[in-house]
Amino acid sequence: MNLGIQSGRFRLPPDGLFGGQPGARARFLVNGQPGNPYGLTRLRPGDVVIMDAAGGGGYGDPRERDRASLLRDVRDGKVSRESALQDYGVEVTDAMLDALRNT
Repeated sequence: MNLGIQSGRFRLPPDGLFGGQPGARARFLVNGQPGNPYGLTRLRPGDVVIMDAAGGGGYGDPRERDRASLLRDVRDGKVSRESALQDYGVEVTDAMLDALRNT
C-alpha cells in the first residue's frame, strides 16, 4: 500500500504571538523512523504509522503567565516541572503544589 500525507508544518513550526514560543512541528513516523511527508510512502503489512499534527504556537510571554494557572497545569500533568523552569522561569516545589491544594 502507498500512503500520501496532506499536512503541513513539518519543516517550520507554527509561530507564537506577542512573545509566545513556536508550537511543535508535525511528525510522521513509520515503525518509529521518520517518514517522507512530501511523497508517497510504501507500507508493508504490520507497519505502524504515527502522524502527530503540529501544535499551536504560544500566546504571550510565558514568563508573564499567572503563577496559579501554571501550578494547576503542573499539578494536572499538562506542564512538567522541567518545562515550568525552562519555559516559564518558575521552579515548582512540592510546597507550592501543597499550598495550591489547600486553597
